[in-house]
Order: sequence, then C-alpha cells, then structure tokens
Amino acid sequence: MNAPRGVRLAYTVMSPEADERQEFAYDGPFAEAIRRLADIGYDGVELQVASPAKLDAERLVRELSGVGLAVAALATGPLAAGGASMCEVEPAAREAVLGQLRTLVDRAAVLGTRVSLGRILDNAPDRTVDPRDRMEQTARMLRELADYGDERGVRLLVEPQNRASTDLVNTIDDARTLIAATGRANIGVIGDTYHLALTEGSAVEAFESAGPLLEHVQFGDTGRGSPGTGDMPFPDVVAVLDRLGYRGWITLEHAQDRGDRTAELSYQFVSSLSLVGQGER
Repeated sequence: MNAPRGVRLAYTVMSPEADERQEFAYDGPFAEAIRRLADIGYDGVELQVASPAKLDAERLVRELSGVGLAVAALATGPLAAGGASMCEVEPAAREAVLGQLRTLVDRAAVLGTRVSLGRILDNAPDRTVDPRDRMEQTARMLRELADYGDERGVRLLVEPQNRASTDLVNTIDDARTLIAATGRANIGVIGDTYHLALTEGSAVEAFESAGPLLEHVQFGDTGRGSPGTGDMPFPDVVAVLDRLGYRGWITLEHAQDRGDRTAELSYQFVSSLSLVGQGER
C-alpha cells in the first residue's frame, strides 16, 4: 500500500490553561503530555482551548519548541462545552462568542496554526430554531471570523460532526454549503473518521468527496475508540488520502481506552500504516 507522503501526526491535548480534561484528550498534565508525546515520536499536538484570553501563546511556543513539537490546530471543544454558539442571535452573547474566537485567532497567528470549529458551529441554545436560520447566523459569524483570520494569516477549519452533536453540519456537503455561504477562501474542512462514518456511512467515501477542501484529518475508530480497536477500515482511509495527495496533519482524537499506553499504542498502529515519519518535524 502506498501511504500519503508529507503527513504529520498529532495527538489531542488540553491546552495549559484548561482546568478540566475532555475524554478524548491525553490524560495527564500538559508538561507531561508534551514530553511523553515527543518521546513517542509525535510531530505535534492539537490543543483543546478552554480560555483563549488566558492562553499564553509566546510561552507555549517556547515550551513546544523545547521538545520539538508543533501545533496542528487550536480547537474549540471546551468553548462549545461551556455553551458558546456561532449561531447565537442575542447581540451581547453573539459578540462575546465572536470576541473569544477572535482572540483564539490571535493565538493561532502567534503559533503559526489554524483554528478548528466543530460543535460550536451550531450548539444552539434553542434547537427548535429552523436549521436554515441557524445556518445563516453561523455563516455570518464564520464570514466575520474568516475576514479577521485572513488579516492575520490564519485559516479556519470546519468539522462535520454526528447528529448527537449537531443537526447543522453533519456531512462534507453541509460543510461545503456553509463555506460557500461565507464567500471566503481561507476555510477548509476537517475529516474525522469517527464522525463521518456515522453521518456519511463511509469515512473513505466522505474523504473522497471532500477533495481539495480536506485540510485536516482526525482518526478515531468506531465507537470513538483508539485506532485498531474497532472496525474502521484504516488501510482504505490511508489509500484515499494517498490518492488525494493529502499532505496535512492527522490528529489522533479518541477515547483514552488503553490507559497510560493509549498514545503509544495509537502511534504504533498508525505507524503500521506507514504514515509516521513521512513528514518534517
């Protein structure tokens, strides 16, 4: 099997200012996490950011460069968990969310990375509001954020998620529609194997349909277990990435289901697909 060339591997980690850990992030303190992941062989981390204003990006650059890691993306999962929604219509609440996201873009500019947007694209306080109206509100905020990011050289990433999280952006076509509604070119798509297998029936076919919009990939097995513990056809996933000429990051985002060896065993599994070591540290 021919593997994608130039791919770099990251692991999901809570950012240093976060007080609570999400279940799909490395289980341990930040300093321990980056040392351990670097020792295993990872190229970078995808940071779940709880408070953009409290994230010290300059210090983070020093700490990560000290162990040879980069930042694949800054993620908004904790903001969504706290109730932030990009389809918020109440003016003060909307400005508060947009302010947090602009600050996150500022941090991403310092770190030389992207901002990923998943559940926060919807996360509506009132799910009875027509999805078309929610999509319009989300597109409006995404457009404003894209303009802010473009001025700072930061790209945005839209992640389709399964229907337990949202009924707004579930598929690659949904993401494509949202991006088109903004009219902006600095927005790409995240393809998460776990979510897309649920919403599209096949992560492989979903990746194929994304084509050049695919700018970031996340690996999680069926049931959101670590790769190799379920039925996800990862060899086929790797093959389609190769056909697409994908050269970006792959983040391991899944349950910490094998204790303190989860990150190591996930790395070993993905290494068996000949992905690791193709990129530049």
